Amino acid sequence: MDMMPRIPRAQEMAALSSQSTVVGYKAVLMAAHWLGRSLIQS
Repeated sequence: MDMMPRIPRAQEMAALSSQSTVVGYKAVLMAAHWLGRSLIQS
């Protein structure tokens, strides 16, 4: 399967998809960090 050529549009879609996954993980980590800090302070 890895040997099959990929069209440029598919490569762009894969890159955008992986970028959005990273952004999603970062948002979750930031929210968890913020919630942890606010719970400790109260």
